[in-house]
Amino acid sequence: GAAAMAAIATTALLSASAASASTPYPKFLHRRRRAPPSATGEDLLHELEGAFGAAMRRNVEARVPQLEEAMSPTFRALPKLPSDRLSPGGARYLLHRWFVSRHNWYVFGFDNGGQSWDKVSPSAAFAPHGDSRVQSIFGRHVGSRGLSLRETVLLAATLECLVEQDVTKRLRLAYKVIGVDRQAATPKEEDIEAVVDAFMVMYVRGLHTKVKKKDVLPFVPADSGWFNFWPETRKWLREVREDVVSRHPKSRVSFETTSRVVQDVARRYGDRAHNECLDMKRNLMQYERGSAGRVALHELYTSTTNDTWQYAEHTDYLRDVGALDEADSRRPSIIIPNYIHSPSNCGAATVYYSICCINECEPLLAHIEEQVAAPDATPAQLADIVRQLPSPTVAAPRDLHAGLVERLEAIAAVHRGRVPLHGRLFAQWLHNVYPHECPFPHLFGTTRPLDPHSWMRTTGKHIMVTDEDVEECSFQAAAESPVSDDVQAEAGLVAPWQPEEELFINIPGAYSRSAA
Repeated sequence: GAAAMAAIATTALLSASAASASTPYPKFLHRRRRAPPSATGEDLLHELEGAFGAAMRRNVEARVPQLEEAMSPTFRALPKLPSDRLSPGGARYLLHRWFVSRHNWYVFGFDNGGQSWDKVSPSAAFAPHGDSRVQSIFGRHVGSRGLSLRETVLLAATLECLVEQDVTKRLRLAYKVIGVDRQAATPKEEDIEAVVDAFMVMYVRGLHTKVKKKDVLPFVPADSGWFNFWPETRKWLREVREDVVSRHPKSRVSFETTSRVVQDVARRYGDRAHNECLDMKRNLMQYERGSAGRVALHELYTSTTNDTWQYAEHTDYLRDVGALDEADSRRPSIIIPNYIHSPSNCGAATVYYSICCINECEPLLAHIEEQVAAPDATPAQLADIVRQLPSPTVAAPRDLHAGLVERLEAIAAVHRGRVPLHGRLFAQWLHNVYPHECPFPHLFGTTRPLDPHSWMRTTGKHIMVTDEDVEECSFQAAAESPVSDDVQAEAGLVAPWQPEEELFINIPGAYSRSAA
């Protein structure tokens, strides 16, 4: 079925690896020599058509030009195999970043979950949806030879198609829950609005199949109180619906038009949800210590005024998800971008992805990749680009602190005079340059970014901090003087520098080839 295709496409991709409000990517025009079917993806499309029909092929193929144009700059900048293909881990990294930037989807299996991009397998997440036909098709094409740009694009296009099918399936369930006949010629307007509301309840609550009325109906009314932003969300749903039905006025209550409405809702919800993330960022920055992108933990705990776990997560959870800075162990703090991007702030979920906060570092890195068009660059080239590159909290042009330029040169000294764009040290450098947008990159395997429910099941602990913990944290913070950060401030850093390097896509010789 539909879920099976995504399941095995992703499983095959990552199994082979064991043996990426965002700015649109700019257009690249380039010539290509005539490529074999394996590079153009024609053979893969042919096999998909044979297994699942011509309609699926047409839907996938129609998306290819736009996706290929948008993914090309990042593809060009990634380290590749001698055949100019991405390794399976490199394709996974690109696909993760692509879905985050395009839709704000954190696709299960593409996100690395704090582990190496080359070693984490998504089989546990996708195994229940397995289909031997898809496994055979994608397994043959991924293999150990890597993926061309076209093949990587086809994986992305296939997943988008399957997500649309999943949205339609959920809409059918919403009709059933509300008790509206999908085949009815003229259903009532208020019934269709209730169907769309029910769809949204299922979407935000992560309900998929085997949905019961008691899981949905109590949450549909505007005054149900289950979700702080539900009244505003219902209003937004009606705005989206009016936008869609204005183009199809004669069929405004038909299933086909309502399907268009919820497809639009699913595509646009990530941007809407990000407004809440921006509110969170602004709120945290009010409690910030200096301009280092950090908030003292006791300040975080005393800032909350509700009984939800936002701003009240236990220190053990914050540590596991990589949001806690314990450089000053007596006065720990949270790292603003890491906290915002933690799974506790994710919302809607489907069988394929969850919607989390947009990574504001992504368009910054994408711009650098576009300018460099290679896996690495000289320190001077990167410094020149970044001096002219603004972020939501950093104005440009600007002068870079001499200590930051020296850090770039130190990274290059480890890599034959060039700085890899897709390594932990450059990501750490970006965090110091854009501390409110770019997360601090932890070493692989040192974090465990689980959602709150999974974390509680795994650890047996409760996620919320207790009143006693808050009092102890506040008492300790009042009793201790902050550790001086004069040394790091003199170096232009927002946190102590960690010198360990890890390349996200580790292909021997790839960087030396790019410099040649």
